[in-house]
Amino acid sequence: MAGIAAAVEKMGLTPVLTSLTRFDGSRYREWFGIDLSKYPAISGRFSLRMFGLYMRLLVWRPAEKAVKKYNPRFMVIDMPTYRRLVGKVPVVEYIHFPLDATFNPRYRHVGFYYTDDPYAAERYGKFPMSLYAKVFTYLYPHFARDNPFTAAALVLTNSRWTAEVVKKIFGEEPKVLNPPLPPTTSIAESPPGFEEREPCVVMLGRFSQEKRYHWVVGEVASPPGEGGAGARLVIFGGAATPTLQAYYRRVWRLAEEAGTLKEVDRLLRAYGINPQPE
Repeated sequence: MAGIAAAVEKMGLTPVLTSLTRFDGSRYREWFGIDLSKYPAISGRFSLRMFGLYMRLLVWRPAEKAVKKYNPRFMVIDMPTYRRLVGKVPVVEYIHFPLDATFNPRYRHVGFYYTDDPYAAERYGKFPMSLYAKVFTYLYPHFARDNPFTAAALVLTNSRWTAEVVKKIFGEEPKVLNPPLPPTTSIAESPPGFEEREPCVVMLGRFSQEKRYHWVVGEVASPPGEGGAGARLVIFGGAATPTLQAYYRRVWRLAEEAGTLKEVDRLLRAYGINPQPE
């Protein structure tokens, strides 16, 4: 979304940022080379903590305020829950993964419904999370647009794989727009072939359960004799909230049990860092 804001500015327009929670736009300059602090913003103070999934139902609120205040030429949104704004402003919907596949029983045949998909079933299959998901499933249609290809002027997605899932649901294919790399990122023009690389898997993403790090620790990092690939596993990611920190501690414990933390622990302590999660 920061990349889209920068692109909009290059078009000669002024992007207006909206968010349910407060955020520091200046940090994006450090992270992505894009200074968001210079753009007008409308943000709220919502923090549902344990009900983070339900926040997705409310992304329309600051967006609606921006539409009323600035009367924009178009709106870019990466959540489907903008039913109240359909017809009020041209919409560009960016789909990371279609929530319809997970929480709309009409599309259960696609195979990602929350009671069928292995990850979702692991997370929402038992009480109280089963009730948590069931209530969200009831509320979701009241906030979500029906079909992105009729509600939005343009539908984008982040990969060919996601585009195929969207097509199975709605019968039309969105345009693929891969997320941009930060301009400060160097690109290897001639990366070594797989036969030249060491057995190492690197993952980048926040410590959230949907990243499935707990699966990877068991499948990748465990020794070959124990059914794993015997590869070195490196995970980079933030854990800024209590929920993410709890998951970080869980992954740490699993890695510790798998015997994969000894080398990491030795290196961190050599530099005076206590690696143990608090």
